[in-house]
Amino acid sequence: MLNTRLNCAIIDDDPQDARLVARYVDKASSGMWRADCFHTLDSGKAALASAEFDVALVDLHLGPDSGIHLVKEFDRKAGGTPIIMMSGGADVDIEDTALTLGAYDFLSKDSLDARTLRRAVNHVYSAHAIEEALRRSAALAHTSNEAKSSFLACMSHDLRTPLNAIIGFSDAMLMVPEGMVKEEVVREYSGYINQSGKHLLEIINTILDLSKIEQQEFELQREWVDLSELIELQIAVLRPIAEDKHVTLTSMFRHDGELLLADARALRQMLTNLLSNAIKFNRPGKNVQVSTSLTESGLEVRVSDEGAGMTGPEVKLALMPFGQVTNDPTLARQGTGLGLTIVQSLMEQHGGELTLESRKGVGTSARMLFPSSCVSDRIVQASA
Repeated sequence: MLNTRLNCAIIDDDPQDARLVARYVDKASSGMWRADCFHTLDSGKAALASAEFDVALVDLHLGPDSGIHLVKEFDRKAGGTPIIMMSGGADVDIEDTALTLGAYDFLSKDSLDARTLRRAVNHVYSAHAIEEALRRSAALAHTSNEAKSSFLACMSHDLRTPLNAIIGFSDAMLMVPEGMVKEEVVREYSGYINQSGKHLLEIINTILDLSKIEQQEFELQREWVDLSELIELQIAVLRPIAEDKHVTLTSMFRHDGELLLADARALRQMLTNLLSNAIKFNRPGKNVQVSTSLTESGLEVRVSDEGAGMTGPEVKLALMPFGQVTNDPTLARQGTGLGLTIVQSLMEQHGGELTLESRKGVGTSARMLFPSSCVSDRIVQASA
């Protein structure tokens, strides 16, 4: 860790001792580590609460208080700044107490030198980094499991609903004696069966597409695509759904050429996924806009809505497989929670990226950025 810049908090009620430890810190790292000194329990608490420090060296005695209070308050299991406890003398009982409560190490100031301090700080910083990585992995696994559980709960409903409709309406027709079924009833029930079958196929195709993408079996069929024409076509396809929700669909093109080297089917799927989300979570009377623009990095396609919006943590959840941000069960059942995951994976295959910009109560903007290598020379020249 000698080549890593670290911020060390020294919490000691004796200014002279604190300065001595600070000199050891400076000597141990050849000036790479910075040390700030604090002389009371309250100032030490404020320093650790600020999360500005990588390691804290805390004296056992802080005037009338004890440094043990800091170890107790800043629980090691919850993360935060790792603490090295210090004391004027070696005391096995105090050392055991400090380590049991969560201190990472215990040093005797009577035998402290730059070499000892360097070894302790390196060990503690590395151990803390490993713990933090494990904590993040555990949190991610927990969130992923919750998302999968939510997905399975929604999928059980999504799969059973069209299946029940198919079985129910077909049973109803089979139960009627031959020749007694009215033609209009057959036509009506056949329509319900057809719609339910298509809905079920759409759900299954979505899951299979994600499986192919994850296993890298989804091969892009690249061709030069008229982007404006493709966007207008997808808007036309989804306009009836938008009108049912009293949402307006518009487009705005800010580039001179429309040729994009991409898989047309994948591009249609990505636009459909983003537009469907924008329509679903938008508010009645509001607008969903698809816009394009040429940047130094490539060609940008945005789908923006004026819906509920999301917080930062909700954006991260939305981008996870099976992630469902909404608490509205009706809205949750209108999708699998895989739409954004598929868009993100397909964009990566195109060499681009998907990002979400969102403000709670204001709306969300999904941005697909295709690299310059996917943009025709005509577009690049037009922007020069």
